[in-house]
Amino acid sequence: VISTFGIGIVYSLLETDIRAIFALYYFDLGPDVYPGFARWVVALDLILRLPGELLHQYEALVPTNPVFYKACTSGVAYTFGDFVSQIYQGRTLASLDLPRSFRSGAAGFIGHGPL
Repeated sequence: VISTFGIGIVYSLLETDIRAIFALYYFDLGPDVYPGFARWVVALDLILRLPGELLHQYEALVPTNPVFYKACTSGVAYTFGDFVSQIYQGRTLASLDLPRSFRSGAAGFIGHGPL
């Protein structure tokens, strides 16, 4: 369930860039327009631009509702932090305590983020 939710979020954030990369290889424009190495360069450029674009989108949204977005950021950070701490403690992915991670994320969303 968590992986499906995560894949959905990643796809919704990266949908345009993923479609652009697939279009580079789906449509053959001929070697004179896009030689083989140029397709790799364009795909690499799209991938390298992603972190900057996502940060700019986040920065544009924060002023519209700062408390909500800070709470969401804090909740996600607390949840990932709990996942990392459980793995560091020696748990496997099958033995992770998901309710604990949910409680930690809720504490970040409710208690830390809005403050």
